[in-house]
Amino acid sequence: MNFTAFIDALSTANIDTLADFDRKVALAAGIQPTTVRAWAKLQDLYFGPTKHGKFQRRALSRARAGGFSLDQLAMLERRIAHLAPGEQWRHRVRLLANACTYAEFEQAVKTSVPKREPKKKDEKPQKKPKPTPPTMPIEQVARDIELLIDALQRSGHSPSEGKEQALILLTLEEHMQITNGDRDVVLRRTDGTTMTGAEYVSREHAIDLNVALIHPVIGSLNMYRTERASAKRGGKPGPVQRALAAAS
Repeated sequence: MNFTAFIDALSTANIDTLADFDRKVALAAGIQPTTVRAWAKLQDLYFGPTKHGKFQRRALSRARAGGFSLDQLAMLERRIAHLAPGEQWRHRVRLLANACTYAEFEQAVKTSVPKREPKKKDEKPQKKPKPTPPTMPIEQVARDIELLIDALQRSGHSPSEGKEQALILLTLEEHMQITNGDRDVVLRRTDGTTMTGAEYVSREHAIDLNVALIHPVIGSLNMYRTERASAKRGGKPGPVQRALAAAS
């Protein structure tokens, strides 16, 4: 078979060619599997059972009359595959009304058939913000401090008379800020008053102070009594620290 004969064979291959379509024979002849699947679909649509019999008969009649090639019919099926079955048949009947070239038919299909809507990307679930740990209220801290003072008294280490009884509530962050030179830090005390970092530093070198190291969530962590001549004990834990260890 020369090329002219080959083209003639292709041009005469219309929808009726698939009336007795055989998949196995087509595959054995070396036809591309994609093409074989397209032909199988056309054979089922135009010659198989369907509940849209009226549309099927009209579409088959127009496909024959217009001499539409198998490539044209296969292209139409790819373009309307996303539509509902009823809509597909209405487009087949309408688009097969007039014979045309492949390019003209493709343009008519593009113009007539609604485009496939892009699939919506699944939105990633928003991460729930981590809950902020509750801050230990000052009243709770004060109660914790009272328990520590009771522990001191039970251990025989009562606060000295004339000494300042209110405790300074100090977080580690505040301590580091003061150590690094920030004197504007405001510190709370168990009697409801406040003092600045500058006052804390100046008074630390003047009188004894009762200082409680606290955590904003856990509460009190440790309690200290600062003294000007702290080297008297040679760096050993003071009575307050010893009492705290005994209480815990």
